[in-house]
Amino acid sequence: MALTPDEVRTLLEAFDSSAWQEMTLHSGTDRVQVSRRAGGPAAPSAAPSSASGHRVNPGLVSAGTADGTVRSPSVGVFRRGVPSGAAETVETGSVVRRGQVIGFVDVMGRVIPVEAGVTGTLSAVLPEDGATVEYGEAVALLVPDQGA
Repeated sequence: MALTPDEVRTLLEAFDSSAWQEMTLHSGTDRVQVSRRAGGPAAPSAAPSSASGHRVNPGLVSAGTADGTVRSPSVGVFRRGVPSGAAETVETGSVVRRGQVIGFVDVMGRVIPVEAGVTGTLSAVLPEDGATVEYGEAVALLVPDQGA
């Protein structure tokens, strides 16, 4: 699917008005990469693809860390709502298992699940539903289960 000039313009406006330092989008054979970093964008690496076909940060393929911070696997719009056919939304205070979906990042209509990296209790969901999130941004906090 090729990007239209209006879509590219919209993406650049979103980047310009955000605090993002870098943005890369792959859509079909098109690639848009912009950066505020002095040396320009980091050299491309062979990033693994998520189930949705999006390339994700290799350090974020496992979205959680031992401290229970769950990070966004992509730049996009954070959604707590349930896409068609997915499990119900996890509420704060719920016990979640490693790999359980706690939200989604919507990237131009493609949905990337945000999964718990550890088993524990969901103590907070940080962004509001519909907020723009950055690559690697903390989106939820878990209190890890010490026995897991």
